[in-house]
Amino acid sequence: AASSPVKCAPSDHNKTTTAAPKDHKQGSVKDFFKPKADENRDKERKESDKKSPGEKQKSGRVDIGYGYKVMKPLPDVFNNIKIEIDEGCSNYDILRRTVIGFGGAVATSASANVTHIVYDNSGAKRKCGLSGAHHVTKDWLQDSIKLQKLQPEKYYACH
Repeated sequence: AASSPVKCAPSDHNKTTTAAPKDHKQGSVKDFFKPKADENRDKERKESDKKSPGEKQKSGRVDIGYGYKVMKPLPDVFNNIKIEIDEGCSNYDILRRTVIGFGGAVATSASANVTHIVYDNSGAKRKCGLSGAHHVTKDWLQDSIKLQKLQPEKYYACH
C-alpha cells in the first residue's frame, strides 16, 4: 500500500507577525536603558557646539578649539614666554613638559628670543651673551607653576 502525504492543519509558527503599533518607537536595547541624564547631556553638548571657542559652556566645559572641549583647562601661565632650562636641572623632562602645558615655549639652546634661562641653583654659572633674558633658579619655575601665576624674577635671580 502506498502511503499518502499527511496534511497538517496550519499552525501558529506559519503565521506572519504584525508590525508594532505606530505610536511605539523602535530602538535598540541600549537606547531603552539609556538614562534621561544622558539625553540631557547630549542636548547640552549640541547646544554648546554652537558657541565660540574659549567661551565657557553651561556644562562647565571650555571649548579650546579644534573641536576639543575640556572641563578644567590649564591656565596660560607662560604665555609669550620662551624658556631655556639648563639640562643639568633635576626633573628636566618634567619641567619642560609642564612649561609647554602651561602655554610656554622651551628653547633647546640659547637664542636671541629667549626670555628666561632657568638654572638648577643660584650658584650655577650664568650663560653670557643674553642680556635681555632673566636668569632665574628652578624655584621660580616651580613656584610659578604651583601658584599658576608668574612670580617676580627679582626674588629668584641668579647672580
